[in-house]
Amino acid sequence: FSLNVVSYIIGVLEILSAVGLTIGIFYPRAGLYGSALAVIIFVVTCTFLLSTPGIVAKVDSMWVPSDTGSFLIKDITLLGGSLFLLSYYANKL
Repeated sequence: FSLNVVSYIIGVLEILSAVGLTIGIFYPRAGLYGSALAVIIFVVTCTFLLSTPGIVAKVDSMWVPSDTGSFLIKDITLLGGSLFLLSYYANKL
């Protein structure tokens, strides 16, 4: 797949996950599926931290995350939130 197609696929899956999490307020099983999908998505996007060039930049002789790296680091936090919601909805069933 091309880069654009992969981006569109990830975007559609993220929207499906968000819909599942939203519906999960009323139907915990949908929240479980939505959070499981979110965990998969964020595990995949966290691997981009290892494979994308230019994640860190040297500023004043110190290595810091570049703009791309800062954008991808948010996925670590979102992965943690998704894991929390997965356990939450699993306990509600």
